[in-house]
Amino acid sequence: MAIRYGKGLMGGAVVIALLALLVHWIGINTIEHYRDDLLFYLQAHLILVLASMLAALVVGIPAGIFLSRPSMVGRAERFMQIFNIGNTVPPLAVLAIALGILGIGSGPAIFALFLASLLPIVRNTYEGLKNVQGSLKEAAVGIGMTPTQVLWRVELPNAVPIIIGGVRVENTQFKAIGNQVDVAANGRSFTVTPRVANSSYTNVLPGLHLRYDAADDWVLRASANKTVSRPSFGDVSPRVGYSRGDEEVRLGNPELDPYESKNIDLSVEKYIGSTGIVSLGLFHKSIDGYIVQTVRTNDPAYGGFDVTQPINGRKATVRGAEFNWQQQLAFLPDGLDGLLVGASGTWLDTKFDAGIKDRAGEDFTLPRASKHVYSAHIGYEKYGVSTRLAAVYRSEYLDSIGKGRAFDIYVAPNTQLDFSLDYKFTPRVSMYFEAQNLLDKPLELYQGTRSRTLQMEEYGRTYALGLKVAL
Repeated sequence: MAIRYGKGLMGGAVVIALLALLVHWIGINTIEHYRDDLLFYLQAHLILVLASMLAALVVGIPAGIFLSRPSMVGRAERFMQIFNIGNTVPPLAVLAIALGILGIGSGPAIFALFLASLLPIVRNTYEGLKNVQGSLKEAAVGIGMTPTQVLWRVELPNAVPIIIGGVRVENTQFKAIGNQVDVAANGRSFTVTPRVANSSYTNVLPGLHLRYDAADDWVLRASANKTVSRPSFGDVSPRVGYSRGDEEVRLGNPELDPYESKNIDLSVEKYIGSTGIVSLGLFHKSIDGYIVQTVRTNDPAYGGFDVTQPINGRKATVRGAEFNWQQQLAFLPDGLDGLLVGASGTWLDTKFDAGIKDRAGEDFTLPRASKHVYSAHIGYEKYGVSTRLAAVYRSEYLDSIGKGRAFDIYVAPNTQLDFSLDYKFTPRVSMYFEAQNLLDKPLELYQGTRSRTLQMEEYGRTYALGLKVAL
């Protein structure tokens, strides 16, 4: 078992090292320069893979079911070799044959990938059905089920991927009471009028989730669903905040709608024994009505003030990938086997149509979404000790949209390092120590370009020490 864990750790480390060397060899600037081309070909590749996989599923699953029937006992393995053609014939030969038949285009590539994917699907379906407990099938026959009923009601539910589907219906009712402030033309006096805001809306949210447990602790997941995010209380409340010294006004917006997102997620996971996991995921989101903070200077109700207020934008798209690796080094000698390591990364490509009249036709990145987020941690858990040292880096992101690009507000890149320690004296009594922002990094906002710092907030390091008692 220790050798298996060690191989899993070594494999994960090799993959990370090779990816890092590849990025270093190509160069960050080169990748950034050809970003659009890389994303285009990545999307084209995913479409080819998806089309070939769907075709292989349509053919492979029925074939696996047929070969698992009692009438095929003793002949299934011979027939299985027919589906092995995609792995025995060289890929270039398969591609050349497909080009001669289907011509130039995506067809030959889909056909070649289809043949390469066929045998694993047939084999997994066949093995899954053969491994269904005989007692379950005997019990089904005993209560009078036909062979077809046994297949659909007993064998397939215990052998095929786990599929969860459904629809969630949510009704939201909102009411807020606040004050409307009207400022006189001279800016020196104002009147306050009570204001009540009401809204009610219903969202229908379908979802379909698929999980497939493959051999050797591999798990494939896919999902398609619709989600909703409601405005925060601060954004939707009928509030007004004045800062006369900064000549700023901050408004709530009771007219905000929730924003809806249609999501597609694909992921592959590899479990490293019972103490580790490596996963890679791809996702796509289409968002309607995303909420963004805007800053305007031409509001006639607040002359001479910069007015910040949240609004619903129009459309947004998010494409991205995420990587995660977490493992306890259980293969190490006693005492060191409590070590924990982990790393993760998220890469986003976003587009956002804010729907602002003065900036029609401009595309923005999705507000409050960093293009890159990386994290890593090392820790220890054993003998009552639980400790973590964790670092998180996020790239810059758009915070608020102004009247022009020179007035857009961004939050600068940031790296944060935190430490935590928990020690259990008894099952009910433990001590904890936390240290946050060990690098003492400030929160920096800039306007337009990085050289135009708008705000710099220093919070310093934070420490906490305490005792926890479970009653």
